[in-house]
Amino acid sequence: MIIFCDFDGTITMEDVIDKFLEVFASEEYIKIEQLWQEGKIGSRECLSRQMKTVRRINELELRRFLDGIKIDPYFREFYRFVKLQGWKLCIVSDGFDLFIRHILKSHGIVPDKIICSELKLNHRGDLIPSFPYYRKDCDSKNATCKCYAVFSELEQENDLDSVYIGDGRSDLCVASKMERVFAKEKLFDCLVDTGVKLHRFADFGDVLQILTSEEVVIDVKRRRNSQA
Repeated sequence: MIIFCDFDGTITMEDVIDKFLEVFASEEYIKIEQLWQEGKIGSRECLSRQMKTVRRINELELRRFLDGIKIDPYFREFYRFVKLQGWKLCIVSDGFDLFIRHILKSHGIVPDKIICSELKLNHRGDLIPSFPYYRKDCDSKNATCKCYAVFSELEQENDLDSVYIGDGRSDLCVASKMERVFAKEKLFDCLVDTGVKLHRFADFGDVLQILTSEEVVIDVKRRRNSQA
């Protein structure tokens, strides 16, 4: 199995970029956010413009901020379970690698792949974004076209079952095309009538409970005995 998982608001308890902007950006970022909320600009333009509203920062400030971000209390247990099954975990986010990698690494989590936009902090303290997974024809106008990213990955893994886990607006398009989805409330409500095999979850404890109850889960004890 390959599991595709959103990051902000799904693995983390809050949106990391929103929190980062609250702390380090001028109030101009709020006006830019409103344009995105109204659908007048896509998230690529939104993020590019918002990063320009951030004051100059240093690595220590950034690390201290990221170290304060909390993740779902059950995610590390979920991660260990996924690794034990031999499944692949792919993070698919409309956020930035600089934030995602630091937060996951600080919790001992190393996914098989991270698909997202990139962010670099230069020697002057400026943040420079880039968008390797942006597509002009993305229906969701995401900075990272999740449909392109997920289905490109699945073409290379055509013998694997897949699951998508997400919570919000950037997940809607790709989740509506998946066979099976774990969704938090906003996303769940949007997908109810799509025909997707859908599970509502509040935290990764719920996801674990469902996955561990299914026959597809490997009997680890039996496998270890057979290898002894």
